[in-house]
Amino acid sequence: MRASQNNPKLSALWALYESDPSDKRALRWVVTVMKDEGGNIEATAEKLGVARQTLYKWFKKYPELQTAKDKVLYEEQESRKRVAG
Repeated sequence: MRASQNNPKLSALWALYESDPSDKRALRWVVTVMKDEGGNIEATAEKLGVARQTLYKWFKKYPELQTAKDKVLYEEQESRKRVAG
């Protein structure tokens, strides 16, 4: 799937989240994909079917998602340190 294509399922989940912030499925999906991609934002966007810039907008708009991204990146760095050291 190209990053410029829309992902209807993800769009629907975001709509649910925006109408009911207690519905965290969209956030969990993005974080899961980000973990699978080792924190690589470009690969995450591609896999989700959204533009990389869209992910950055989401990080800015949804502090909870920004916090999750920071945690994924921190865990990835720590994992690399353990492997290297």
